[in-house]
Amino acid sequence: MEIPPFSLEDLLTKEEISDFHQRWKIFNDKYALSSPYEVHGALPVISKVFKIEGKNVFRARVFQKKKHLRSLNPYFNAPYYLHPFWHPHHYSTVVEQLYHASTEIIRPNNNIYNAKDIASQEIKKSVFWPAHNNGNVSVIGIYKLRKGSWNRGKATEQFKGIIVDDETGEEHYNMNAICFINFRSFYIAYENLKAGTPGARERMHRLISDQERKLSELNFQRQYLKSSAEELISCLSRGEIPDIESVVDFFSFYDKK
Repeated sequence: MEIPPFSLEDLLTKEEISDFHQRWKIFNDKYALSSPYEVHGALPVISKVFKIEGKNVFRARVFQKKKHLRSLNPYFNAPYYLHPFWHPHHYSTVVEQLYHASTEIIRPNNNIYNAKDIASQEIKKSVFWPAHNNGNVSVIGIYKLRKGSWNRGKATEQFKGIIVDDETGEEHYNMNAICFINFRSFYIAYENLKAGTPGARERMHRLISDQERKLSELNFQRQYLKSSAEELISCLSRGEIPDIESVVDFFSFYDKK
């Protein structure tokens, strides 16, 4: 599948782009780390997200210290390896976290959706991720809903992430992706449960039990579940339907803080 070209100029005028860069300079939350819930990852490496009002254009600072981006070792078992800071894994992690944090802002009830993507990447200049974290590197994201509707659980989106040098404006890397969005299995089962579909209650029971197992295997355990698996299953056993907020929360891997 060919991915259509997509650029900042497709969404903003030259004046708006200049204003975007100026407003980013005074955005104080770029020094505050995003939460695991926002980036869908146990180790956030980007800041809180700056968004232009009325436009699907986003930006975040990259945290590069050893306890952030530099701690992501693609080989998992060696603290030192050849060209450790040039690995494409780092670039794609930054862009993916911005995608999740950005769609968390614009897409209602983001946790009920799956996203599968086809992406192309271009490395224009390698980033040396400074261990002292003084490197001013940020990531810009641009988003467009190309087809379909979130409410119907079937949509096609385009998202492009661009890693840039904040001081020079030089572009280091970009990833251009087409994302296919659909409802997650638990949400489909929950809707079927509400509709009285035969077998939906048993299906929901199985999905809750499966999610309970997955949660127990997390390296970073959740601390603030709205409802436990036992409470949700007990509700189903009584012939009741659990509230959607508790169900959506249970099927997340991260606490919402």
